[in-house]
Amino acid sequence: MNNKLFQTAWKEIVRRKKRSFAAIGGYLVIVAFVVLLINLLFTASTAKREFLNNLGTHFLVYFPENSRGQSQEATRDRLTDADGEAFFSDPAVVRPFPISYVAEIGSSRLVKAASPFLLFRMKSPETKELFSVGGFDPGNPAAVNGSSLQKSDIISGDFLLPGDRDLALLEEGYALYKNLAVGSTMQIAGQTFTVKGIVRPGIRPAKADIYLAFEDAEKVVNTRLKTPLVKEANVALVEVASASDQTVAMAEVKQKYPDSMIDTYDCFNPASRTSRIDANSIVLALGVLFVILFLFAGKIQATVIVEKRHDIGILSAIGWSHQLIRRHLLAQSAIQAVLGGILGCAFGAGLTSLIARQAFLGTPIVIDPLSCAAGLALAIVGGLATAFIVTHTMISASPARNLRLI
Repeated sequence: MNNKLFQTAWKEIVRRKKRSFAAIGGYLVIVAFVVLLINLLFTASTAKREFLNNLGTHFLVYFPENSRGQSQEATRDRLTDADGEAFFSDPAVVRPFPISYVAEIGSSRLVKAASPFLLFRMKSPETKELFSVGGFDPGNPAAVNGSSLQKSDIISGDFLLPGDRDLALLEEGYALYKNLAVGSTMQIAGQTFTVKGIVRPGIRPAKADIYLAFEDAEKVVNTRLKTPLVKEANVALVEVASASDQTVAMAEVKQKYPDSMIDTYDCFNPASRTSRIDANSIVLALGVLFVILFLFAGKIQATVIVEKRHDIGILSAIGWSHQLIRRHLLAQSAIQAVLGGILGCAFGAGLTSLIARQAFLGTPIVIDPLSCAAGLALAIVGGLATAFIVTHTMISASPARNLRLI
């Protein structure tokens, strides 16, 4: 019976080609429009969210030199020149801590990467000039980028690579002051280093005049200590997975190490709030789009059925029951909605890819299958709901009235 019903409905659709084409075309246009808007909205939102989630997602962890009951003298007793030299993290003088702390911080599910950093203020034995040495791990750019320096900061020469030894990066101002360039050699604590690159890192929490690989910095700093460093650092560079997780991640560190201090960029707070606002806006926009789709689908089907008023009158006059007429019209509506919805999903997905490639260069284009499923489902539901209401109104009238109102 159902097969025969749909066969009859299909014959009627084929017989009234112009009317059917208009209905299917209407579904195609509105579903394609909604699918296009949803996917472009998601594409733009994804690009924005990736940017915001990486904005200000770095923080530094260090321990003041008198923390955990340790006296300033205990820290300074390790230095050969406690008046001119120090472990520091602006603006504080700090103490070294075991590198194992960095691994513990990095084990949090909220932390994307963590890396040890050495930051030491030195005094030249010859000239008595003060300068700072920063030791970092070139193989851990996720944690180092944003907090200290990164490849894009290079203005001359090349960046340090994992495994590089006896090579240095110089901050631009220090290089100009010392009249050093790429390829120049310099002495640091009796050791010779070749300048591999000049950097302009801008404003960063962990900033130094001279940047070395962590192992080289450790050797240099040990020449200025009475008790050498053994798997120690004085700053932990941390990157969290998302700006929205940063407050919790910093609280976890503070809970684990109550005597620690944390420095960070304050921009992670507005970035996190903006991400939440953006997510709420998307939900609202989707709701509006779905309501529009539902209403348009209903309008399309209402127009089609009203045009069938004369046909309904004839079917009633020849003895078709109200239930049979209703089922026949609903079957036609379902076929038109499904055909138009499927074609609209395909057209909308193709148009999304075409437009998005031009509008969002560098952003991966992903067609969300849920947008197509939602568009198709709402088109069918909206069309059938309206068809049911309009059909009920039509068949409730007398056949003579329907035949007169052509």
